[in-house]
Amino acid sequence: MSSKASRNDGKFAGTYLTSRIDTNDDGILASWSTGEVTGTLGKRSFQSVVEVVPTGATAACPGGVFIIDAATGKGFGRTTHTFPNNDQIYSRILTRHQCGLGGGKYEIDDTSETLGGTGKFEGASGTGEIHSISITQAGDANAVPPQSFGSFTGYFEATITLP
Repeated sequence: MSSKASRNDGKFAGTYLTSRIDTNDDGILASWSTGEVTGTLGKRSFQSVVEVVPTGATAACPGGVFIIDAATGKGFGRTTHTFPNNDQIYSRILTRHQCGLGGGKYEIDDTSETLGGTGKFEGASGTGEIHSISITQAGDANAVPPQSFGSFTGYFEATITLP
């Protein structure tokens, strides 16, 4: 029996909060997020831990540019999707370009890969492209390290291959 790639596209929305996890010991904490997905594989919830690396502001991104580049070990991103029947899909962010637009608004473009899962997704693989917008709704820049809470919404286009 051969495996075949199928579409794994959808929309998502959720919230994030600064965590206490520092995946690379640089003093910048990862964000923990949770949300809901509606897509070709059905409805599901997800949770993620993401730590970006700041690279400075640009004219196009006056609020700063933040990246993940898994190939060079810069930044970190992992997600678990959980379906109503408790099957799960695990994925990681390969690359992220996060542009600070000012006023706590960010535009984010990711590439990702599926790392397997449980139930019918055990041994799954695939790749995807993700686009989202996030807005910081509350923050404490005086906290050590700084803390924030916000929301996001977006969409993804991906493939998934089941063994």
